[in-house]
Parts: sequence; C-alpha cells; structure tokens
Amino acid sequence: ITLRLDCGQGASGSDLLRFEVQDTGIGIPSDRSESIFQAFSQADGSTTREYGGTGLGLAICSQLAEMMGGSIWVESELGVGSTFIFVIPVDVADRAATPCDDGYTADAAQHRADAVRNTRSLKVLLAEDHPVNQELAETILNKRGHSVVAVSNGRLALEAISNQQFDVVLMDVQMPEVDGLEATRRIRARERISGGHVPIIAMTANAITGDKERCLESGMDAYATKPIDFEKLLQVMCELVPVEAAAISSNEDADVPPATPAPIDSEAAMALLEGDQVLLHRLIRLFLTDSSKTLDEIEEAIAASDAEALRRTAHRLKGASSNIAATRINEVARSLGSSAEDENFDAAKDQVSILKSELESLREYAESL
Repeated sequence: ITLRLDCGQGASGSDLLRFEVQDTGIGIPSDRSESIFQAFSQADGSTTREYGGTGLGLAICSQLAEMMGGSIWVESELGVGSTFIFVIPVDVADRAATPCDDGYTADAAQHRADAVRNTRSLKVLLAEDHPVNQELAETILNKRGHSVVAVSNGRLALEAISNQQFDVVLMDVQMPEVDGLEATRRIRARERISGGHVPIIAMTANAITGDKERCLESGMDAYATKPIDFEKLLQVMCELVPVEAAAISSNEDADVPPATPAPIDSEAAMALLEGDQVLLHRLIRLFLTDSSKTLDEIEEAIAASDAEALRRTAHRLKGASSNIAATRINEVARSLGSSAEDENFDAAKDQVSILKSELESLREYAESL
C-alpha cells in the first residue's frame, strides 16, 4: 500500500489537497468503478466474491468527501492494482495578512472545539433508516465518547424510548412504518402524561421552504440538513442537553428512572371531596372496578376504527378521572379524545398502552391505602 499527498490548484484557481491510496491487488473492471461507491454494492454476488469489502466503507468515504466539498474516484487496471483518489478544497492562510489578535480568535475556536469534545458522554437514540447515514453517525458519535442505540424506523424508536432513558434523540424525518414527525408527536404526547422532555433533533435531506417549520411544530427542538455537519450537530447537542441531564447518563445509576408522581393528586382530591378521605378511597375502588369495561370499550372502538365510540368513551373516562383527581389518567383520556377527533387510531393504540400502565399504578396505589 502506498499513500501520497499533493497540493495543487483546481480549474477555478482554488487550492486543493489530493490524497492517493494505491494498492497492488487484482484491480477493478472499469464498468464497476462507480458502483463500488454505492451502499451495499456487494448485493451483486460476483462483486462480493471478487472484490470483498465494497459495502459501507467506500460509500461512507464518498459521503465524507462530498461533505467537505470534494470528490472521490478510483483508477484501476486488472491484474495490476487500484489507486483511490480523493480531492478536497482548502483555504491557504496568508501569514502576512494575519491580524495581531489572531491568537484570541484561535483560542475561541479551540475553546468551542474543546467544549464539544469534552462534553459528558450522552446516551443517544439514533433513528435513521439509511444504513450509510446510520453507520456514519454512529461511528462519529462513538468516537466522541457517546453511547448510541440505533434503530431504523419510528416504530422502533418509540419502543426504545419506552424502555430506556436517553439524553437526546437524533430523528430522521423520512422513515418507514412511522416517520420522524409522527414519532415525535407520540413522544411529546407521552411526555405530557409522564412528564419530562427529551431533546429531539431532526435530520433531513429536505431543505425546502416550510420543512423546518413542520419539524418544529411536531415537537422537535432543532433541525439539521443532510449531509450532516457533525461539528455543528455535536454543538447543538451540547446546547440542548443541560449538564445536569448529561450527568445522569454518566452516573452509575443512569438506568434508574426518575421518581414518578403519585397517580392521584391528593391535595386536589381533598379539595374536591371536602377532606373526606374515606370517600376518596371508595371512589378510587369504584373507578378501578369500572375501568376494565372502559378499557374494553376503548380497544373495541379502536379495532373497529369507530372514532365516535372512542370519543364518547374517552369523554366518560375524562370525567370520571377528574372526580378523583387522577391527573395522569385524565391526561391520557384527553389525548384519546384528541386522537378520536383526528381519527388517528395508531396514536390511540399508543395511548391505550399508557392507560393500562397508569391504571396498574392506580391499582397499586389503592392497595397501599
């Protein structure tokens, strides 16, 4: 293997760095010199057998070169070997024109870079369906000391965030099954019930007017266009995740979830019932007895895509939960009512899962009385 580095100028007069990596392998046919830079070109069985390792690596190199404003290609001769070449534009500093306070500028830039590199390790949920983008992001984040859980669609992202605690979510917008916008809406709906707020950063190839606004309206906190500038992305992550939150991830007890508020707002309940605690206990038990029937009716309405039946049952649940100050269940009932209005039965299914969990919490609370 031979490595060469040259400086030169492009046709427009810009300064260029040219890197060459030369080997003495079997060579690559000219009709395959472009396909090897495509993700998973090993899907061609003959390519896999003869030119192994032509999967993600070169595709990532191609994307990195493009991100730096450059290009990459291969020159090869069968039986002789191959030379991989990539060229990137650079700015050459003029020492004579360097301002006297450049030391301060350099220090400021270094401090910004150090701030990114010295950030506490974050637990990151990466939702990205394209294997090249996923591999690239995961590799860079891991190199910066962050822990990454990668999933390939919004449904899996929702499952992951239900089972684990994350400091930040990187969410691709266009994904199969459940897209990034819908996944974000469901995460925010859950948070309105359970509390908390995980920062979500959109990642999208779209740079069209209104796309950023749609991301922010769905509940996302920030927006990054592809190809991703990872220095900027890491800086945004630092800004969105407070030191206290990041410290949770690096603590030995990071997997211990925060304390959950009681299912009943005791102060509000006592105000409603004029301090009659015995009555409150009796009403909670009556509510739980009726909840099995209510839950069945909700699930039947969702299965039948009956928005009106879902709306009625959710409204009844909302009223009953208000009478015992079951604030978390009341919030679920409100969300179910909104889903019924929008005829969004997928969201309603998520809310039923939350409702079951909240009813179980209330049952445990009642048993402790």
